[in-house]
Amino acid sequence: MKKLTETFKKNKALIITFFAIFILLFIINSLTIWAADDFAFYNNVWLGENKFSFLRVYERSTAFYFAWTGRYLSTFINYIFLYFPKPIFDVVNSLIYTGLVYLIYKMVKSDDKKTSDKENALLVISIFCLTWLLVPSVGQVMFWQIGSVIYLWMYFLMALLVCYYIRLLR
Repeated sequence: MKKLTETFKKNKALIITFFAIFILLFIINSLTIWAADDFAFYNNVWLGENKFSFLRVYERSTAFYFAWTGRYLSTFINYIFLYFPKPIFDVVNSLIYTGLVYLIYKMVKSDDKKTSDKENALLVISIFCLTWLLVPSVGQVMFWQIGSVIYLWMYFLMALLVCYYIRLLR
């Protein structure tokens, strides 16, 4: 507990910044309605028997992969989340977006110990603003359920891989 308290005191501005970003994203996610493909996927899941099973998700994802698109992982994840209430997706999507900002922060942050916590918080805010401003169609890429899993979540997984390789190189 003592170590956790020391870490919080040392990185207070950074932690508060990430928490504020998460809350903002959660509010926006909660207010985002389903659109377009969300209804098509939802009807595909809920037509007939709507009991969750990984086998059923696997079968539907595989059928969709061969009939429509080459995006298997994102389709699989989408089918899983459509079986559960949207607030669960809202929390996870907000965590993924906040996590992407964190991973980008880890990639660009210098290892210099002289930078202050407030400078790091400013860097996080800058990264968040740039991801917001430079992504075309922010709502479709970051908040719309099907679109965010296809684009945002896959970028998050790629950023995890890049961070892993950066860590190996250091």
